[in-house]
Amino acid sequence: FSTLITACVPNSYIQMEAFGALQGVGRTLLQETDGVSRASFHWDVSLTSPLLRWVGRWRPLHALFSANHDYCMRQASRLMKARVENAV
Repeated sequence: FSTLITACVPNSYIQMEAFGALQGVGRTLLQETDGVSRASFHWDVSLTSPLLRWVGRWRPLHALFSANHDYCMRQASRLMKARVENAV
């Protein structure tokens, strides 16, 4: 899937539209407290592929998709952290 930034308020949020395999909107909330930055990701998306929607409803594969999503998010977090730490 791809995203398009539709709104950006510095030090507040970034809003995106997703299209392709996923369709919907997402918002990244940015907060800073006591010198620590935090980004929270909120998505409201759905699958566009009828096959993926059907497969996602099958319980054994749902667990596999969920585990894969968790793995991808951990990897993304690790890579973003390394990029931020190396940028300073």
